[in-house]
Amino acid sequence: MSSWEHLGISTSQWLWAALPFALGYAEIHYAFKGVYSFLKHAFPEILADAPHRLEPGRALPISVVVKDAHQYPIHLRKIAVEGTFEDGTPVRHLLFEGNLALQEPWWHRTTAVPIPPNATGLLKVDVHFEIEKKGKIFHFKNDNYRGTRHALLVVRVSDAPLPRFPGLVYGDLHSHSNFTSDQVEFGAPLPALQEAAAALGLDFVAVTDHSYDLDDCEDNYLKNDPLLRKWKRFRREVAELNAQAGPERAILIPGEEATVRNARGRNVHFLILNSPKFFRGTGDGAEKWFKFRSEHTIPDVLRNLPPEAVAVAAHPGTPAPRLEYLLVNRGRWEEKDVAH
Repeated sequence: MSSWEHLGISTSQWLWAALPFALGYAEIHYAFKGVYSFLKHAFPEILADAPHRLEPGRALPISVVVKDAHQYPIHLRKIAVEGTFEDGTPVRHLLFEGNLALQEPWWHRTTAVPIPPNATGLLKVDVHFEIEKKGKIFHFKNDNYRGTRHALLVVRVSDAPLPRFPGLVYGDLHSHSNFTSDQVEFGAPLPALQEAAAALGLDFVAVTDHSYDLDDCEDNYLKNDPLLRKWKRFRREVAELNAQAGPERAILIPGEEATVRNARGRNVHFLILNSPKFFRGTGDGAEKWFKFRSEHTIPDVLRNLPPEAVAVAAHPGTPAPRLEYLLVNRGRWEEKDVAH
């Protein structure tokens, strides 16, 4: 799945949030007090996405997400796909036509778009939306974010499957679902991740939502839930989807991206996969300003890691952007940290 780059949001445009994460889709309705938000407008977030690669013979899963329609209700009238291969071969598909009233916090649909036989190479796709809001008709292409390029979706339709031999499996160790949802970003629904991963040729995808999101109350991402009901629902939904896994759906590995303290006491991210134990990490969640000390260090996590779990450094070679270094005490994985 894509990220901010798919939306065409430049650095200068998303500094409005003061926390320029680039791990999911942009949340546009939260504004820090006294800070003007260029992205904010009176529509729900509306966007389409697709995997960047497609195995031969597979249909292309196009996922559509509408978020926060409970605040800004709309009627969905039409969703249509228009695509073209490098050699001019067209792809046309009607995803939806009707009059669907949307007024829930989350709505999503993934539709398998047929690919013409023997068509391979780069496929460039636009997804067109027609919506009605308060009696007026609006048209959007790929997303409805203000000030973006509404960039088309680019998919490499492969002419050969990923190479295989006994014992080899392919997977993604770091992804975010809609259980990551906060002031700045949100991820894709779990079924969309499953289908996109399978279309890519992956056998599994690790869903590593932020620890500071998984401990939130279901209806308030600025308030923590001591009973961890959101985390428990996440684990339950992953198990239910895995029970349906097959050729069209990859296995989901439940996990979290825990914020922990590095050797210098700064916040870094640690991917914890398949752990029934939750590791709190609130240091860079910006839920409580000027409280940036995370609950665990890297050695703490390793000492308490259940035997069926695996821990992996998240983006260890990447230095913290300057604003994140200053505002939420972000650091990088130091040599001492990697040595663990």
